[in-house]
Amino acid sequence: MKAYYQSLLMIDAAKIDVPKGIRQGLLIFMALFIFYIFGDLQSGLLVSMGTLAHIYLFGGPLAAKIRTSLLVSATLALAMIMGSLTGHHALLYAILLIGFSVIPFYVFTALGVKGPSSTFFIVAFGLASYMPFHPEAALWRGALVMLGGLLCVILVYLEALLFKNRTQQQAVIDDFRTLIRLSTAFDDSEAFKKQSHLALQTFTASTGTLKSADVGLKFNQSHYERRLLLHEMAQVIFAELLELHARGHQHLPKSFIEMLHYISSNIEGQKQAPWHAAVDADERYESLFAALFRTEEFLNAPPEQVSYKMRSRGTSYFKRLIENLTPESMVFVMTIKYAVIMTTAITIALLFHIERPYWVALSTHTVMLGIHTVSSMQRAGARVIGTLIGLAIMLLVIPLEPSPLVILIVIALTGGITEMIVASNYSLAMIFITIQVLLMSSVAAGHLSQSFAYLRITDVMLGVVIAVIGTLILGRVTASSRLPGMLAALVRQEAVAFHDLFTMTDDAYLKERSFPLNQQIFNSRLTYTQASGELSADQNKIAAYYPVITLLEQISFTLNRLKEEPLEPLDQEILSDYMLAFSHIAKQIEYQQSLDIIELPSLPQADYLRGMLDELQEYCMRY
Repeated sequence: MKAYYQSLLMIDAAKIDVPKGIRQGLLIFMALFIFYIFGDLQSGLLVSMGTLAHIYLFGGPLAAKIRTSLLVSATLALAMIMGSLTGHHALLYAILLIGFSVIPFYVFTALGVKGPSSTFFIVAFGLASYMPFHPEAALWRGALVMLGGLLCVILVYLEALLFKNRTQQQAVIDDFRTLIRLSTAFDDSEAFKKQSHLALQTFTASTGTLKSADVGLKFNQSHYERRLLLHEMAQVIFAELLELHARGHQHLPKSFIEMLHYISSNIEGQKQAPWHAAVDADERYESLFAALFRTEEFLNAPPEQVSYKMRSRGTSYFKRLIENLTPESMVFVMTIKYAVIMTTAITIALLFHIERPYWVALSTHTVMLGIHTVSSMQRAGARVIGTLIGLAIMLLVIPLEPSPLVILIVIALTGGITEMIVASNYSLAMIFITIQVLLMSSVAAGHLSQSFAYLRITDVMLGVVIAVIGTLILGRVTASSRLPGMLAALVRQEAVAFHDLFTMTDDAYLKERSFPLNQQIFNSRLTYTQASGELSADQNKIAAYYPVITLLEQISFTLNRLKEEPLEPLDQEILSDYMLAFSHIAKQIEYQQSLDIIELPSLPQADYLRGMLDELQEYCMRY
């Protein structure tokens, strides 16, 4: 219980995002102030709704930011249009409210996008119900919301011009800094193991940043292609280091460390003379140095010689959404739970003739954004505490009858502060969210009334209670019971990938093929996270799965890297041993059966892979 209260009050200073808060506050202020000058604050409010697309931007290249801004603002505009058309049709309004809640929730969860999910789509749809019912104005209102999205695009573009789109460059810098840390820890097995896990996370994040870019919107195409090449080479060097360590080598040549520092410094912009120092290393490190020299070649090649054919980007967003439409997917299960609870909340709001059902839905939704049961309970408490404090402040302010100018300034300030601190402390952010939403509602309605505040107390409490009860009831369908089967399915997919790698002789086929591992890893991680926060789960048992997931992630990474290398087919007896090992591991995880450890023969082309399988077998036996 003490930990619960601490979670409500603790502020994580590292998660405070001052620049994003300033940008968001500035966008809202511009949208409101321009129309305030012309005496039409309500239109300014609609434009400010479109600027909320900025909240959905979490780094990435310029093209991805522009694409996200336009997509989100278009969805916000659609929500405003449909809310304006259906505001006086209770049943249709409720159905669409469910749609604007559930569909974005599924999309954000399936794509692994952190952030507000459906929150502001619900706000945009609900805010329309505060406005006078004029269906003929629906398209105009949507156009104003879209205008706010265009303001967001302009700000994003100007920021990219000023800072030269450093996000991609920083991703490559992080790659090579990670390699330096890994090389430094090479002599210490435990430290090397820890750094290997961190390196895998770094390369995964960098891949997401670089692969999401749209080439057609780059400032300099050759810069982007060079970064992709350097990122690919960083992964090659990583794989070589893992392989050397797996073969028992305890030291790296000094010249390798020096050259790695030299390359990293050049990537960070600290230009140095070309590398001319002699390299004295035996043949064991031949492949490692070959990768370094290729990296230096890509680093110093003139733009006209940088020619790089884009590799497969992996699973497309659309394909990922389709693949998760199955009961086997944790994303699908989470979405069904969310849909049932949201539908219940909206239905109850209609049955009790609550004037603004979207506030009930919004309260339920924000609680459901918790990644597991425990975090949902924390968000429930945070929402109640923050809302009550925010309402108390508003009840003191309303009698003062603030002017429209003061209202717009406060909306902009609270919007900026919310975005600045929401990731740091949700309770504190809820105070400012409550003030902001109440003032926005007053602008939409054309007047500021204490009744808004009193009604919000009832609506918030009802929404939170529904979410908590629904979470506890549906939480009985546990992720912890699904986790063993999910991990076993991942092992079996890795077995198929291994079989393809060491039986196929068509290199072109293997390079073009995308192993379906990343999505399975995503679902496994998501299931583990859900299970770790279940009130009824055996947390010691759940924690025991963590090293299994980590090893499986490394195996998947290695398999995907090996498809880029020329491999010789394995002898049938050796192949059989490895396939049997995969089968034993899957059964041990899924059924907790005690099976013999398979003595795996040497795998000269991928000894690190053999080492991980041996470690996984031993761990499963102990578990």
